[in-house]
Amino acid sequence: MKRVGEVIPVTPVPLVSLAMLKDGRDVIPKTELLYGMRKVRRHLVQRDARIVRGDEFLDIETEKMRLKAVAMDRTQELLDFEHGLIETEEMDRTLSLALEVLSLRKIAWKKKDDIVINSNRKEVLTYYSNSIIHLFDE
Repeated sequence: MKRVGEVIPVTPVPLVSLAMLKDGRDVIPKTELLYGMRKVRRHLVQRDARIVRGDEFLDIETEKMRLKAVAMDRTQELLDFEHGLIETEEMDRTLSLALEVLSLRKIAWKKKDDIVINSNRKEVLTYYSNSIIHLFDE
């Protein structure tokens, strides 16, 4: 089971589901959920998890490569700022993709600047997040 867990890719729905469950609220301000998603993603990167992104993220990957190429010409402060902007855009797209699936299944949806979770369907979020929860075992 451990070997299977190591090769299962991390996709938007499990990442977002785990961030939602970690937050614990049924109504989460979008900005706070994005922050929680960044924390989850950073942990996954530290664990060398295989995070899968589709074609929707090609321009973000191109921008990351460009920043690497010009890193010597920038201050660390500016690099950190630019990486933060890219990471925020990446999490915003990840959330949008996940919400497409979750809203169709009446699990979670966007309402103004908040993400609303159907409390009667939280067990489905748990199901999705369980596909990556082993990556958080210390």
